[in-house]
Amino acid sequence: MASLTIYKLLEMPAPRAVEAIRAGLPMAEFDAVAETFRITTDRLATLLGISPRTLRHHRKQDAVLSRDHSEKLLRMGRIRSVGRKLFTTDRALVEWLDSSAPSLSGRTPFEMLDTELGAREVESVLQGLVHGNVM
Repeated sequence: MASLTIYKLLEMPAPRAVEAIRAGLPMAEFDAVAETFRITTDRLATLLGISPRTLRHHRKQDAVLSRDHSEKLLRMGRIRSVGRKLFTTDRALVEWLDSSAPSLSGRTPFEMLDTELGAREVESVLQGLVHGNVM
């Protein structure tokens, strides 16, 4: 697979993006997303409901991420894409993601990202804030 960033994947036509997810994203993408969010790969794995041990095993085997793990990683790309419409820096976005949110029953947005439903709720809150809705 050619060099690909998770953020370019979000801009691809859906059929091509689905192919890339099915093929599995390279471990380097996981590392790049963790770096973007200024967190360790172990923390990113935990936030996405992936065992850090499993990721270390993939890294040792020089394997690509599974379809499920690739899709979970794409989740973080979506969050960043929406969040950067509101926050001018990744650092500011991460500070928001790591802060308690009343609209999420006091949980941090990061705490919601281990499920698709939770991630969609975080995206919804971000979209609301982008459009001026106080949540």
